[in-house]
Amino acid sequence: MSAPNPDTTPPPSPVSTEKSGRWSVLLSLLGVFLSLIGLILIWQIQGRLGNTEKDMAERHQKSYLEAQEAIKSARLSEDTTRATAAKVALLEAKIIEVAAQRSQVDELVQSLSRGRDENLLADIETALRVAQQYSELTGSTEPLINTLRQIDDRLHRQNQSRYDRLRKAIATDLEQIRNNAGADVASLSGRLDGLARDMDVWPLLMPTTVAHAITPARTKPAVASESKHWWDSSLTWAGQIWDEVAAQMHSLIRVSQISQPEAALISPEQSYYLRENLKLRLLNARIALQTRQFDLLQSDLDSIESLINRYFDTQNESIKKAFAALQAVKKEAQSSPSPNPNETLSTLSSMNLVR
Repeated sequence: MSAPNPDTTPPPSPVSTEKSGRWSVLLSLLGVFLSLIGLILIWQIQGRLGNTEKDMAERHQKSYLEAQEAIKSARLSEDTTRATAAKVALLEAKIIEVAAQRSQVDELVQSLSRGRDENLLADIETALRVAQQYSELTGSTEPLINTLRQIDDRLHRQNQSRYDRLRKAIATDLEQIRNNAGADVASLSGRLDGLARDMDVWPLLMPTTVAHAITPARTKPAVASESKHWWDSSLTWAGQIWDEVAAQMHSLIRVSQISQPEAALISPEQSYYLRENLKLRLLNARIALQTRQFDLLQSDLDSIESLINRYFDTQNESIKKAFAALQAVKKEAQSSPSPNPNETLSTLSSMNLVR
């Protein structure tokens, strides 16, 4: 069989030519699209590489700064260590010096302790003497009791067993002074002052039993008749006026029995001086109480009671209360021995002798 002649090959058809042109265009477009995608990827990779290089540079700079700071801190630590070592050496030298002086300090503390005890006992004795004198002057045991309590609290704060004997003596004196406490001068003086303040309202003795005048009974006029004359009505009217005048005259006259004539005849001016005289007597009684002159106090109170019985209304409630107050003052104001902390003073003397 003979080979075909190329000159005799039939030409391509137009349909096949059109198909091949379409495929070539599609392949071109696909190549362009893939190229664009590759460019985009390359751009993104370059951007990431740039960011990575930037981060690496920042981290490197930060690491460098941190290294510099670490070097500075190490140098400061080294300087601090050297300074600390110097201070420790200095402290060791001071400790050695303090240890060398310790025996001297102990001896000084012991001497100060002995001097403090002596000063404490001297202060206690002085305070007791002053409180005793003040109690004798005022007549009250409160200053001495308060001083003993303060001394006991001071010894309790010391917390030393050698002061137990002194504290027992203080407790004994406190109990004795409380049991033998005399008159409460402050309270009694307050009662006398209250009587002086209330004296201005005390009622004077006045007649109490009054015989009232008997008013004559008025007779009712008989029922007037229609033929009553004008002179009868005039006489009736004049009789009524006379009855009124007689009644008023009888009311001006009172009859009573007076046991103290001088009290009824006292004038307002004399009543003022009477009250002032009583106030002066109360003041004298208060002074006698303050100075513990109980005999003089009793005499002044008796004279005050006598004046009240003579010139004042003893049936009044305020006068009765005044009498009760005076009797209470007379009963409580009794002489008593002055307080004296003998047990505490003797214990202090023995402790000073032992030292």
